[in-house]
Amino acid sequence: MTKKIYTRNLNHLQSLIGLKIESAFQEQYFFEGKLDEESLGTLKLEFSNGQELTFDCNQNAKSLHIQLGEFIDKTNFKTDFDNQYEWKIKEYLSSKQLLELGKIKKCFIELLSTEYDNGLIQSGCKLEFENGHYLQIWIIESDNIFYGLNSKPPYYENLKVELKEIPISF
Repeated sequence: MTKKIYTRNLNHLQSLIGLKIESAFQEQYFFEGKLDEESLGTLKLEFSNGQELTFDCNQNAKSLHIQLGEFIDKTNFKTDFDNQYEWKIKEYLSSKQLLELGKIKKCFIELLSTEYDNGLIQSGCKLEFENGHYLQIWIIESDNIFYGLNSKPPYYENLKVELKEIPISF
């Protein structure tokens, strides 16, 4: 992953401190009509300042990519492969759940030790809320993204992972 994307991820996370999540949607992926359960799909969060961010895998298929804006248009991908692929947008967290979370109090970047990419990759992030709950987002190699409220990645016990808090200004 390039230093540019790493820096952009950190800037996006830093900009979330003090904001509320207004909506949370996931882009579910279907192949030949069946839901792909190897990945939860791209996550899009809209914040109280109107900013929208999508959380997905980077092109290297093993690190986090946070990007401004909507889900990527996949119309050409669908038609190029005889409509074998389909994506559906689904609400991930209800407005009631989001309201209960409150403002984002802290953000963390997850750094995974690896033999690639100079020893560390940004493999996920964690958003901590006023009410004590957190949203964890993580990448598993092979282009799979997962996330959950108060959920930790299953690989934490087997790999060397560090959560590094993002300061309000760095």
